Amino acid sequence: MAARQSLFTRVVRATLTKKVARVAPVMAVAFGLGLGAAACGGDATQDAVVDTTVADVTTSVAAAFPVTVGDLTLDAEPQRVVSMSATATEMLFAIGAGDKVVAVDNFSNFPAEVDSLPKIDAYEPSVEAISELEPDLVIISYDPGNLVEQLNALSIPVFAAYAVMNLDGVYEQM
Repeated sequence: MAARQSLFTRVVRATLTKKVARVAPVMAVAFGLGLGAAACGGDATQDAVVDTTVADVTTSVAAAFPVTVGDLTLDAEPQRVVSMSATATEMLFAIGAGDKVVAVDNFSNFPAEVDSLPKIDAYEPSVEAISELEPDLVIISYDPGNLVEQLNALSIPVFAAYAVMNLDGVYEQM
């Protein structure tokens, strides 16, 4: 029985290690964007506290980069993000990085702040319209018309967070 537990434990650890290795870079990007956004906020009563920690937060954000996820490497925190995924749009605003979003797909309707942003057709996105926004990151959930290839040809970094179609896909993304 001890040998089975040992083998089971090794398999679970190996599986979790692989999953953490795949998720960690994505979390690092989100963490970096969140830290950057946190450093930008504050009111008069919080300014003294923020002033004492801004250098620490800036150092932490800078230390989180470069970040590599698959073939994508971000050397610095993205400042101009185009979100072609309603889910990604909501997540960016939820982590406090909404001020970095410069355009969204036409299905992004939450939070209310996205109403004032330029909209890009999700099914037939204009590469020209995206490139005119000068993004340093485009987030997509699927690749209509070889969008990734076209943006990469223009040296525009793309993070592809493809939608899963079943429960197995959820586990694969972990």
